[in-house]
Amino acid sequence: MLGGLLLVFMCAAYGVERPAEVSVKTASGFVSGETREGILVYRGIPYAAPPIGRFRWRPPQPALPWEGVRRAVEFGPACIQPESPVRKLELPGESEDCLTLNIWRPIDSERLLPVMVWIHGGAFRFGSGALPWYNGAALARQGVMIVTFNYRLGHLGFFAHPMLTKESSGAALGNYGLMDQIEVLKWVQQNIRAFGGDPGNVTIFGESAGAVSVNYLMTIAAANGLFHKAISQSGGGYQIPRHIREPRQGKRSIEQEGLELSRKWGLKSSEVNAQALRKVAASEVAGNRVSSQILGFGPFIDGQLVVRGFPEAFSLGQQHDVPYLAGSNSFDGSVVMAGARKHLSLALRAMLKDDYWAALDLYRGDDDLDTETFAAQLTSDAFFIGGARHLVRGMEQLSSAAWLYHFSFVSPARRGEVMGATHGSEIPYVWRNLDQVKTLGVRHFSEQDYSMSRIMSGYWIRFAKTGDPNGHSSVVWPGYESRSDSLLDFGNDGPVLREGYRSEKLDFHDKRYRKRLDAEKKL
Repeated sequence: MLGGLLLVFMCAAYGVERPAEVSVKTASGFVSGETREGILVYRGIPYAAPPIGRFRWRPPQPALPWEGVRRAVEFGPACIQPESPVRKLELPGESEDCLTLNIWRPIDSERLLPVMVWIHGGAFRFGSGALPWYNGAALARQGVMIVTFNYRLGHLGFFAHPMLTKESSGAALGNYGLMDQIEVLKWVQQNIRAFGGDPGNVTIFGESAGAVSVNYLMTIAAANGLFHKAISQSGGGYQIPRHIREPRQGKRSIEQEGLELSRKWGLKSSEVNAQALRKVAASEVAGNRVSSQILGFGPFIDGQLVVRGFPEAFSLGQQHDVPYLAGSNSFDGSVVMAGARKHLSLALRAMLKDDYWAALDLYRGDDDLDTETFAAQLTSDAFFIGGARHLVRGMEQLSSAAWLYHFSFVSPARRGEVMGATHGSEIPYVWRNLDQVKTLGVRHFSEQDYSMSRIMSGYWIRFAKTGDPNGHSSVVWPGYESRSDSLLDFGNDGPVLREGYRSEKLDFHDKRYRKRLDAEKKL
């Protein structure tokens, strides 16, 4: 250990809170953090060079070295993003120069700590590793090191154009946001030991787009060996990605979309080259606002980094052989319905096509569900719940175990107001940050809320430490097996083990996914 970090341990042993900054040496130079309430925090550490100018739309480059000690006590700016509800929160500014990470660790540990690397959500268009509900202090107090970070978003992070392809000379291109995530994991392997973290015990976890990222990292060869466990929270599992050069699913290729975007940015066909593209203002590339279509943006098949969709890779057993934990929320469909409430019936018919009437019969049955309830259940199953089960079933082909969860807990203050656990509502329970969250519509949390947070967080921490979520809880969570089809439901009555949960409905969506995939391959 470096002297500065060791001095913190000595101060902790004598009951002294050290307000002074603490220096650690990274590959790029020294950084200093600060202690607060027994937690040592580093913020805004560059993990790559600024992706600006000639580095825009290129793989991340090594962080630029600096002299002296860099004060890492303030979050770096969020990556440039369009207008969204997240923009109304306390983002630490925005910039195209945004590739930084943050670290939390307890000061009272002299052993190397398990490392948990969080990938934030936000539809690959918005978000930041500095949002208040990602404060890592509460998790760090349970004996782990927490890392959060920013990665390139929107068309700055996921973009292709024939002129960029022409200049690439065979290098990876297109999925720059995923490349950033891999660069963070490389940085962790190279530097985290100096901070007291164990590079041999790294867990990646994320929610929504962050969970989709986790699932892609599980299947990308370049990420092999950079992490040792993975947690996917509401990451789906039925996605069929678009292709960089080929039209797919009735949609143009990503390169064709890039051509159309360059015209939208005011570049004439005769003027377009890689240099001209990089001179377009970052705010213009990001756009002014996010469309109502939340899903369907992000990673695509580029032929090098991403060679197939992660759901297909899991079904073929081509994912990395590491312990895997995945699940979803009972009303994850809330994010799907957000932009379609005025025309729910039409949206459902467009989504289901020839399967609409079969789905209607299956879901309504004898209950005669109203359209909104039908849509809530179906979209949650079709986009998230069934997909998570599909992925853990794919893990049965490997030696590592997998666990399936379902989050149906609704705060007592909101029961009767919402149709279930909405998309993202599990995050503050996992992070034990209920008091820092302002987006759940709850002014005062109850002891039941705090109890659920302690329970759920405990499973996540034990998984990160040992590769098995079981330990001190009274409810044993068995690894997933399709023959029992069991999951752990974090519900209003506490965690309950369930078998065959919604199996008939999830089987319906499994068949629909396979039919869609077969149709895609025939094109």
